[in-house]
Amino acid sequence: MTDSEFWKNIKFFKPSEFKYPDKVSRELITKLDTYRAMVGKPIIIHSDYRPGDKKQHGKGLAIDFHVKGMKVLDQYFYAERSGLFVGIGLYPYWNSPGLHVDIREEGTARWGCDQKGGYVALTSDFVRDFIK
Repeated sequence: MTDSEFWKNIKFFKPSEFKYPDKVSRELITKLDTYRAMVGKPIIIHSDYRPGDKKQHGKGLAIDFHVKGMKVLDQYFYAERSGLFVGIGLYPYWNSPGLHVDIREEGTARWGCDQKGGYVALTSDFVRDFIK
């Protein structure tokens, strides 16, 4: 499938919304498009492919974003219920709180990022402040 054919099938995103549209997995873009249809609100992409990163972003398998007008926990619960993503990170302390999602090849992963930028388990203590 050519790039133009691929993008014709993507309903909610354009290549210009990605920093590196040619480096991001088509499968991930398709899954993000499906997630966008589920939430019914615009998605703002913060980060996609990262040159030199040896983890998911560097493989084109991860995207960081937020859903405009949606609480961060609701964003997370939609992502979790969707079954679309292998890795989901909850980032409530970003300027625009949002998620990291990925389609990593090895093992399911869930985590949060605290106020200091540290990665933590998604426990009830961690999410308590965002249930309002």
